Order: sequence, then C-alpha cells, then structure tokens
Amino acid sequence: MSIKQISIIIGLVVLAVILILVFVGYWPVATVNGKPIFFYQFSRNYDIARHFYQNDLKIENKDLKILDSSGSQNEIKRATLDSMVDDSLIDQELAKRISSNDLNQILDNKLSNINLDDQSLKQGTEILYGLSNYEFKDYVLIPQAKEEILDGRLAMGGSNINDWLNNARKNAQVSIFIPGFYWDQGVKTK
Repeated sequence: MSIKQISIIIGLVVLAVILILVFVGYWPVATVNGKPIFFYQFSRNYDIARHFYQNDLKIENKDLKILDSSGSQNEIKRATLDSMVDDSLIDQELAKRISSNDLNQILDNKLSNINLDDQSLKQGTEILYGLSNYEFKDYVLIPQAKEEILDGRLAMGGSNINDWLNNARKNAQVSIFIPGFYWDQGVKTK
C-alpha cells in the first residue's frame, strides 16, 4: 500500500470515529473547570425537565402549547444546563473532600431507605418524570443526595450550600458551546 492509500484509510477511520461520537452525543455542550458536559447528558436531562414541566402544566390545567414556544424551550435548556453546571461543581468539590469509595458508601446509606421496587414510586416517577425508578435514582435522587452531603460537610465548617455555590460559580471556569447561551456566574441567554 502506498502512503497516500494509508493516509486515506486513516482519514476515513478518523472521520468514522468522529461521526459515531457525534451521533451518540459524545460532544461537549459545556465544560466546567475542564470537565465536559456531553450532549447526550444534556439532552436526557432536558427531556426529563420538559416532561416534568409538561405534567406540571397538565396538573394545573394550563395550556401545554406554552412549552412549544422558543422562549419556553430556551428557558428549560438554560435551567437544565445551569443545574448540570451546579451538579458538576458539587461533584468536583466532593471529589476533593471524600474518596470515591467513601462517597459511594455514604450515598448507599443515604438512599438505602428508598424502596426502588415500590409500585407507588414507580408510578409516580413514570408519570412526573418519564423515568423508571432506577433512572429516577440516577438523575434525581443521587444529585440531590450529593448536594445534601456537601451541604452537611460545609455546615461543619460554618458555611452552607447556597453560599458555597455562589462562590464556586464566581470562580468556576465554564465554557458554554450551545448557541444562544453564555456563562456569567450562571447560564444566561443572549
């Protein structure tokens, strides 16, 4: 094989890998202190938030068409990404304070009282969030528990999660790659 043929094959392989990564959502929509938030993560969290708001509107007998407006969609995207940045900041801080094994044990203890096989929980999470019990654990309960764990650690030092998050947001190096959004101590719309 000639060098030209090898170069073409390598180029095609690289292109195929890039296309596969883009197709499955492995491209960053943001970075938080160098840690990426990938499109597939953002997309799933956006879908969960949209499903929740849709059901909230149904419960309140409000017009569901409001969610179809670009303003509503952008606000859900902004709030979703903002929450994911906070989750990333919390994860990064917990990694500094607690080993991965210890954090997993604390999370297991904190969530051990929740019966994920409970039919009421299953029905509620499906209706409100469009999630299975186990997805609910991953997307809602674990991030909430991590925030509570960090808040507890901060309280021992005389601080709280809100003050810490405000300070962490000020000092965070956040880049947003979704058109129409930018970072200014929170995700903002242009």
